[in-house]
Amino acid sequence: MAAHRALAAARGWLADERFAESRLVFLTAGAVSVLPDEPVPGLADAPVWGLVRSAQTENPGRFVLLDVDEMVSTTELASALASDEPQVAVRGGRVLAPRLVRTVPAAED
Repeated sequence: MAAHRALAAARGWLADERFAESRLVFLTAGAVSVLPDEPVPGLADAPVWGLVRSAQTENPGRFVLLDVDEMVSTTELASALASDEPQVAVRGGRVLAPRLVRTVPAAED
């Protein structure tokens, strides 16, 4: 259901020229895991992230995905949106964005 609403919102946003220079923010709560062993209580909203990620590749700069934990302040929301990141999460007052990191292969036995 959430994915259907998100798709309708994205289509409407893209079709309306008034929003051509604006970003649409999709706000979810607990839809993604960003910390090790973090539960995903908002699993029903997880498909929104997949849908909007696809839309972001086709329409760079037009959509933002913002996932929050239970308690988030307006200051934290403003900070997350000011980061200009296309995908961001707020956990425990920290603004987190996905990054690729180099890893060291595990030693073979």
